[in-house]
Amino acid sequence: MINLYQPRNLGRVLKLLASCICLTVTVGIIRQYEYYFPPNFGTGFLLDRHLHFWNEYWLAFYIHIIATPLALLNGFYLTNDHLRSKSPGVHKALGRVQAIVIILLIGPSGLIMSLYASSGFWAGAGFACQALALMIFTVLGCVYAIRRQFAIHRLWMMRAFLTLCGAIVLRILAAVYAQSGWPQELYYPITAWLCWLLPLATYEALLVFRSNLTLSPR
Repeated sequence: MINLYQPRNLGRVLKLLASCICLTVTVGIIRQYEYYFPPNFGTGFLLDRHLHFWNEYWLAFYIHIIATPLALLNGFYLTNDHLRSKSPGVHKALGRVQAIVIILLIGPSGLIMSLYASSGFWAGAGFACQALALMIFTVLGCVYAIRRQFAIHRLWMMRAFLTLCGAIVLRILAAVYAQSGWPQELYYPITAWLCWLLPLATYEALLVFRSNLTLSPR
């Protein structure tokens, strides 16, 4: 029987659960591509976006929806401790790809899309802050990798990955709020912030919890 009060065992169970949920939602995101090629403005995310779609938004949109699922799948590999120790060369190469994709593609495209977020200023501000946090965390992770401070590097890259997972949490929260019957103008600005702050807050709490368990007398 697994002892969940052991920090390592608890972390493994939570990682497995989170990975299953995230992979399922990621596949669901990819399945929505049928509404994006060509763009369908009558349903889903692109509903009524035809008024601004054909300016700079369309390029940012397609970059974002293609790069983000790829980065999520790559992130699952990069955050796996066993795979990292087994193939450090592959981890290093994929890590460089991940950093380039996030800093040059996902972050900037997310910032552009945030300017056209539905439900007003606060929703756009939430997504803009998410894009900025994603890029900053990734840059910090790269800096500590170059300095060969790999323990700190892993902390920042995990924060970047969890911020990236906001795309998944957003859809989970949106589905929950939709069942509540609340109007989009009410719940969407909230989910724009919660989708990435909630995973980060949970991660920081687990770090403190694990540290307290490790330091507590046995």
